[in-house]
Amino acid sequence: MQPINKIRGAVGAILLPLALATGMAGTAHGQLGTGRSGSSSLQYMDRAEGMRELASFGRCYGRNLRAQSLSLLATRPTSREEAETYRRLFRGDNLSCLTAGTTMSAPLSYVRGAIAEGVYRSGMGVPASHLLPAPTVDQVRNLSDAARCYAAGHREQVLALLPLTPGSRQEYEAVLALIDGFLACMPAGARLNGSATLLRYRLIEGLMRLAPAAPAAAGN
Repeated sequence: MQPINKIRGAVGAILLPLALATGMAGTAHGQLGTGRSGSSSLQYMDRAEGMRELASFGRCYGRNLRAQSLSLLATRPTSREEAETYRRLFRGDNLSCLTAGTTMSAPLSYVRGAIAEGVYRSGMGVPASHLLPAPTVDQVRNLSDAARCYAAGHREQVLALLPLTPGSRQEYEAVLALIDGFLACMPAGARLNGSATLLRYRLIEGLMRLAPAAPAAAGN
């Protein structure tokens, strides 16, 4: 597949990455800091048409290119390994998951999210090597950790996002409705900024990758 460059008039650079930060200059996207209280500022992109194209690509890729999808999901979001895997996967001439004559531009975090949702929708799940435990709040260090923390106790709320069009007003309102619960999974002082769509993608990937809870120890 050629490098993903642009869905004309669709996603492009208008998408803002979702970050958890303390407001300190130079904080990496997805990293969490500590402080006294958490807060959020979610954005509504109003780009449902373009996001539908990305979602369609993700469903195709996640269903038909499973090995490639899993290799991307095995990497830590925002890491160098993720970026290198992305560049390796999206080279070549395989355009089977893009509409004929189109290319697209979207941040890697959105492409990953669309593919993760595509894998989830395929119903095949992920292998045990991709499963991760639900962290406690004091173990949360990044957005993916917080997403698994929330998904572990709010499965139905995460699943309710699946029928909604990414980038739509309905999606934004649904994510906004769950944000108080999500903030409870963030360390004190962390700040959540960015789009509701990326949070949706992280939540769905987090739910898919949750390892089964360990059985409670038998009482003496």
